[in-house]
Amino acid sequence: MVDVAIVVAMFAVLAVFIFIFGESSMFRGTFVQSIHQFGTVTIPGLIYTTLEFVLGKTCMRRVDAFSDRMFYSRHPLIQIFYLVLVTGSVVTFLLFGWNKIPNQQVSPAHQYLFWAVSGFCYYAFLTASWSNPGYITCKNVKKAVEMYDHDYLIYSPKHCQTCLLDKPARSKHCSLCKHCIAKCDHHCAWINNCVGHANYPLFLRFLAATVLISVYMSYLSFRVLQNEYHVRNVANLWIRDETAPNGGRPLSRMEGIFYVAQIEPVLVALSAFAGMCGIVVTLFLGYQIWTVGSGKTTNEVFKWEDLDYELRHGVVTHISKKTLEHNRNYGKLIKTAPHDAAKRPENEKSAAKQETGLRNRKGALDANGVPNTGAPIEGEDQDVPFTSIKQVRNIYDRGFFRNVWDVVFPSPLD
Repeated sequence: MVDVAIVVAMFAVLAVFIFIFGESSMFRGTFVQSIHQFGTVTIPGLIYTTLEFVLGKTCMRRVDAFSDRMFYSRHPLIQIFYLVLVTGSVVTFLLFGWNKIPNQQVSPAHQYLFWAVSGFCYYAFLTASWSNPGYITCKNVKKAVEMYDHDYLIYSPKHCQTCLLDKPARSKHCSLCKHCIAKCDHHCAWINNCVGHANYPLFLRFLAATVLISVYMSYLSFRVLQNEYHVRNVANLWIRDETAPNGGRPLSRMEGIFYVAQIEPVLVALSAFAGMCGIVVTLFLGYQIWTVGSGKTTNEVFKWEDLDYELRHGVVTHISKKTLEHNRNYGKLIKTAPHDAAKRPENEKSAAKQETGLRNRKGALDANGVPNTGAPIEGEDQDVPFTSIKQVRNIYDRGFFRNVWDVVFPSPLD
């Protein structure tokens, strides 16, 4: 039974990992991508085809309209689901475990700590949900643009056609929030809000609070079960066994655990569920801390992976020499030159011709539709071979502690 529970827990963690990261370019062509594709494309496609055959196309058009509202617009459904999980866990412990504390395993302090942990979780959730992630407006766009330089690798000067504003480096337009978000990390369905420059600390606090209440609920339920084991003197209970010399034998440790589980099945389920949630959210929190420490956002992690994939498969073969020099010397430039002087790796004329410093020289067509031979055009910035992601650096990485400081204490946009 325990072995089955362990296998189920491991399968659940693996499934969550594949669902979240299976689309990443680092898993392209692997079984992880195949499983992700099967679970998110193939199976839903088969279900859709079956339903369309059974219900008809008219009915499915209504289903499509409903699914569009669910997946491509902001709604509180996942937020409500989160609150149901947290509140359900709190209420379950109050109904089945509260009258069993304090005891020999749980000190009286937990009668107060329980409410403190629960309240902190709700507070962290609400503040993250209602926070401003860093909306870029006509009033703060100038300041947002000055916060980070474009690297001409994964970010280049662009204009948002929806917001009708210049897009600062590291920003992203969210189709759900209908705004450009400064230093956008991702849109989190759990808080129904984007995670960006202004509310990243609140999001990390929300994750930490979720880990805390999950681990605490699992621990507290386990300690109550442990006390039941001792109070009922399970270690000294005997079971009838015809093969034993005395017609019986003491319960084994595992049999004793199953005996308590039969008496308190709800607390066992709560401890296991909360523990599994704690593992999953801890892994995600660890991933977020890694991205923060490495000077990247989740959005940028995928951008760098896409660039690496394009390099390995020959989609990108060359890089502007000035862009490469700008990338390698960026640290010196920002120390010795004003912000505007360090912003562009090329002069205004050449920068206006291209959005990034990346090229696919051979086989590409020039402005006149003539195949490119790979040689630079006279008067243009020279291109150099670009074969490995290791040739460039992340200019937004200022070192672990500086990166963490910038996220925990973000500069104001307004």
